[in-house]
Amino acid sequence: MKNLFLFSVFLLCLSSVIVSQTKLSQSLQNDPLFLKNNLMTIKGTIYKPITVKMNDSTRYTYTYDGSGNNTEYLTENFVSNTWVNAYKSTYTFDGSNNLSSFIYQSWVNNAWSPIYKYTYDYQNGGLNMSVMIENFDGTNWVDFERITYTFNDSNKPLSMVIETWQNGSFDYSSRSTYTYDSNGYQIQFLNENYTNGVWTNVARYNYTNDNSGLCLISVVDIWTGTAWVNSLRHTYSYDLLHNMLTDLAESFISSVWTNTGRNSYTYDSGGNLITDLFEIWTGTAFANSTENMYSYDNNGNCLHGDGYKWVSGAWVTSKNRLRMYYNKYKNNLNYLARYVDVEYTSITGISRNKLVGLSFELLQNYPNPFNPKTEIKYQLPLNGFATLKVYDILGREVATLVDENQPAGNYSVPFDASKLASGIYIYTFHANDFVQSKKMILMK
Repeated sequence: MKNLFLFSVFLLCLSSVIVSQTKLSQSLQNDPLFLKNNLMTIKGTIYKPITVKMNDSTRYTYTYDGSGNNTEYLTENFVSNTWVNAYKSTYTFDGSNNLSSFIYQSWVNNAWSPIYKYTYDYQNGGLNMSVMIENFDGTNWVDFERITYTFNDSNKPLSMVIETWQNGSFDYSSRSTYTYDSNGYQIQFLNENYTNGVWTNVARYNYTNDNSGLCLISVVDIWTGTAWVNSLRHTYSYDLLHNMLTDLAESFISSVWTNTGRNSYTYDSGGNLITDLFEIWTGTAFANSTENMYSYDNNGNCLHGDGYKWVSGAWVTSKNRLRMYYNKYKNNLNYLARYVDVEYTSITGISRNKLVGLSFELLQNYPNPFNPKTEIKYQLPLNGFATLKVYDILGREVATLVDENQPAGNYSVPFDASKLASGIYIYTFHANDFVQSKKMILMK
C-alpha cells in the first residue's frame, strides 16, 4: 500500500503538466505561445497587474506602454531591508501590437546581464509563427532552439515543432499536434520525439467534451514502443455557470483506474474562485492535503492568495501553486508561494489592429429582468466557431441562438422567451477556448 501511495503522488506531480481546456488551466509565463497570446492589447478598460508581492521577500513590477502592452517585468528580492534587482524581462511589439521580442536578463555586479532571447516572426497573416530562442554566451547571441507553430483560421494551434541547434544546424527535437472536432473543441494533443530520423510517439492527451465545449474527461496515454497504454485520467464536474466544482485524478494501476487525488473548488456570488482544496487518496479514503484561499476586488481581480497544508490535524501555511485570476478569469498569474498580494491598474487599450483590439466577452443581457424579449451581446476578437445557448435552472437546453462560424466583431442577438415559463435562465457563450455563462430572469 505504501508503494501504491508513493506512485500515486508521483503521478499527481506528472499530471500537473497536462494541458487542460478548463478555466482553471495553468500557463507557463515563459512559454512562447503563452507570451504571444497574453501580452497583446485589449480594447476598452481592463485591469493589469502593476505590483505583485510574494511572501514579502520577492516583488514583481510590470511596466506598460501607451497601448497597454507589457514592456517590462522586473523581479526584485528583499535583502537587508532593501529591494535588490534580480531578473528583468523586456518585451517589444510591432506596429500591430504583436509581440516581436522577449529578452531575459539577470542582475550581476550591479549591471544587467542577458541570459536568453526570443524573437518572433509571423507569416501567412499570422497563421504561421516561428520563435527563435538564443542564449547569450557572454559576448554573442548563440542559437539554441527554433519553435514553429501553425494555426487554423480560428487562431487555434495545429502544430508545434521544436528544433535544437546542433553542429551548426537545426535538427528536429519534438513535435506536438492538436486535433479538434467539428465544433472546434480540442479532442487530442499528441507529443512526439524525433529519434534516428523518425518521429516517435511519446504521449497523447485525449479530451471528451460536452456540447458547450467543457472538458468532462481527459486521459493521458503513454507510448510503450509498440502500443498506447493508459496512464492518467481526470474527470471534471461543473455548476450551471460552468465553474469547475471537482477534478478527480486517477492513475491506471494493474489494469484498474485507481484514485490518486481530488480537487474541489468553491466560488463567491460573482463567480470568483475563493477556495481550492486538494485531497489525496490514502487507499481507503480522501484526506486533506493542501488548500488555497483567495480574495477579490469588485472588478473580479484577485487581490490576495494564501496557501495551506494539512499537518497533524490542522492547516498551516505552505508554499502552494497559487493562481491569481483577474479580469474575471480572462487572465491569470501563478506563483509557488505561501501568500501573494497583487495591485492592479486600469488601462484603456489603443490598439491599431482591429482584431487585436477586441477580447472575448459576454455581456449581461438587457433588459434584465425581461418579458418576453431581451438582447444578448458578445465580442469575438478572432474568426471562429461560436455558440450561444440558453438553459433552464435544471441545466436543460431550451434555445440555441448562435451555432456557426463568425468573423471577428461585436454581436447583438435577440432572444424571445414568449414560449417559456417565468424563472431564472442561464445563457452560455463559447468560442475558441473561451466559455462564459450569465444568469437572466424572465418575469411574466
